[in-house]
Parts: sequence; C-alpha cells; structure tokens
Amino acid sequence: MEQTEAAERPRCANCDAKLRGKFCHTCGEKVVDRQDFTLRHFLTERSL
Repeated sequence: MEQTEAAERPRCANCDAKLRGKFCHTCGEKVVDRQDFTLRHFLTERSL
C-alpha cells in the first residue's frame, strides 16, 4: 500500500521541517491551532 501525501506529517510553516509535536524540533516555531485564535486564549496569554 502506497503512502499518500495526506498521510505524511504536517510541515513547519517557517522552515518546512516535518512536525513531531506542538513545536518544530528544528526552529522552535509553535504549531498554531484553532484554539490559539479564541478570545479566551488571548486573554489568558495577556494576563501572564
């Protein structure tokens, strides 16, 4: 069975390395998800 491109790991938007977790292991860029754009997340980050 052939692996398709959709089956591959997502890639970092900054350095194009394959992603393994919440942060890129090559450049340290955070993987952004939908929750990062919520008002609750914004207010939580601002209060730190």
